[in-house]
Amino acid sequence: MQDHTYTRKDLLPIIISGPTCVGKTEFTLELAKILNTDIISADSVQVYKELNIGSAKPSLEILEKYKHHCIDLVTPDATANVSDWLSAAYQARDYLDKQNKNCIFSGGTTMYLSSLLSGLHDLPKADNNLRKELEIKDNLELYGLLNELNPEKARVLHMNDRVRVVRAIELEYASKSNNFSSYRYTPLSPAFIIILLKPRSELYQDINFRTKEMLQNGLVEETRELYAKYGNTKALRSVGYKQCIDFFNGDIKDLEKLENEIAQATRNYAKRQMTFWRNEPLKRNWNINRKISELIRLNNIKNEVCSFDKFNEVYRLDPKYLALLISEQIEDLDIQTSEVCYLSIS
Repeated sequence: MQDHTYTRKDLLPIIISGPTCVGKTEFTLELAKILNTDIISADSVQVYKELNIGSAKPSLEILEKYKHHCIDLVTPDATANVSDWLSAAYQARDYLDKQNKNCIFSGGTTMYLSSLLSGLHDLPKADNNLRKELEIKDNLELYGLLNELNPEKARVLHMNDRVRVVRAIELEYASKSNNFSSYRYTPLSPAFIIILLKPRSELYQDINFRTKEMLQNGLVEETRELYAKYGNTKALRSVGYKQCIDFFNGDIKDLEKLENEIAQATRNYAKRQMTFWRNEPLKRNWNINRKISELIRLNNIKNEVCSFDKFNEVYRLDPKYLALLISEQIEDLDIQTSEVCYLSIS
């Protein structure tokens, strides 16, 4: 087990996240260029080779110009879990540390980033006897049991997500019997977390536009080839690919309906991402950084103000301005625990 606590202010890890289609890629590229560093992708679909259009993977031109890590790790018939991603991410982090470069983690997969920031235990294996007892229960009974054991965990899972509900119950029983080992990966701490936001109506418009663009760029054809080559693998059950397979199987009747279904699933995903980043800082007792927002206000370089919950005002900035501002401020940050800053780009 390696300790991932940072003591050097000049190498403070930077995490860029937010809902899908918010503009993470453009801002991340600008910041990586200014800081002269690489990008560590935190996207659970981009880890798969050949899943290019549906994952909004950076183009070959961008990948040649800006070095990325944790992209194209496995083939579509393999299963990449959180531990696999953390292993690759920390290898990239160690590589950049040796070059005295900042780490920029960028992506929207909240499970990856939550494990990065909170650590990952060596979890116990599934309890077959307990699982047999749980299998005879219906979804409502399982969810009720989880709610009794851990109401907070129950709130973030859907009652019909049977696999995760069962696993959560198993982990609750294991924790009560002290059947946990130590961390496999310790928390990355402290880190500076930048959450990019847009007004919901604008974000949804951008999602609709990207969906149309993906279909025009060949998402259906890409999915057809992958489906024929690998079958209905876990990778192809991600948003966009799943709907295309439903289209092939006749569950979605036409291309217009397909576009609507993909856009709706993507909007639902974006909503879950926004909910995560609204709640996570409170759960983890992270600080909310208001200094940068205040600096923007004092320098009068904002062009529109949006509200986001009770924490902050979100200032709309050109990605280049924002990247430059962050690069200038990062060296002066003296933080003992992770900090979150909510911002928006135009």
